[in-house]
Amino acid sequence: MLLIRVNKEAKSEEHKEINIEIKQDVLFFNMLTTDSNGARQHFEASQKLSSYFYYLVFCRDGQMHILNYNKINNAARFSFKQAATSLLISDRTAFITTGMIVPSQPQNTDIVIDIFNGCKENIKIKADQKCEIKDFDFTEANPQSRAPFFDSYSLIINGKEYKAGSKGNFIDCSFDEAIPLQKQYVITLQKYKRKFEFPLNREIDDDEVTIESTAGIINTRRVYLDKGRGSFLFFPFEYTGKFKIKLGRRWMENWNEYNFTLTNKS
Repeated sequence: MLLIRVNKEAKSEEHKEINIEIKQDVLFFNMLTTDSNGARQHFEASQKLSSYFYYLVFCRDGQMHILNYNKINNAARFSFKQAATSLLISDRTAFITTGMIVPSQPQNTDIVIDIFNGCKENIKIKADQKCEIKDFDFTEANPQSRAPFFDSYSLIINGKEYKAGSKGNFIDCSFDEAIPLQKQYVITLQKYKRKFEFPLNREIDDDEVTIESTAGIINTRRVYLDKGRGSFLFFPFEYTGKFKIKLGRRWMENWNEYNFTLTNKS
């Protein structure tokens, strides 16, 4: 899916011609501007896209740049130079969010490009996948609306599957029932299309999922999926009570948050 969202508040008199081309996993961004005096200026840049990334497109000093925004978006990891560059950007042209990037399978590639300044009539797209262009209200944007195609991960514990959203709200299978205490648990992850539309078990579903637990110890902080499934060990060390398991990706806030309760009562 390729989705182009254009700022509906953009001024139509701002004359900008934007050409976007996507070849496999490389994006080419071209823009031609014309000021009130008729002076024309051409900008262009390209970027190799990675799965589940943010990129910022901006112009400065007569040049266009595409900046890896993942590191800047995470305050604990950005460099001062990158942070300063991000904060001082005066002409933000576009914001790119990627889901799965599969060069050999464009039908399974997910990209959203938000255009801050520009009109739909002046945007031309060349890509192998189907493209949709629509207006968007950026004042109402949030992490969920920014990436509508991000996939979800369920947890399977003792044969019971749990599904929850990013804020801990359960979607399928209530968390009210406590889990009997054990010395260790083998917890399985299952990848789903977007908000648990259907399970994904393709060859390309080899994601790296980050894991965080507020109790006990897990044997790995990252699970590498094989055809959409993976597992890890959880050791509670006799802990009983409420705890959380959060799933997501590096640089990003959690995608799925699970609230569990462990009990030693039979």
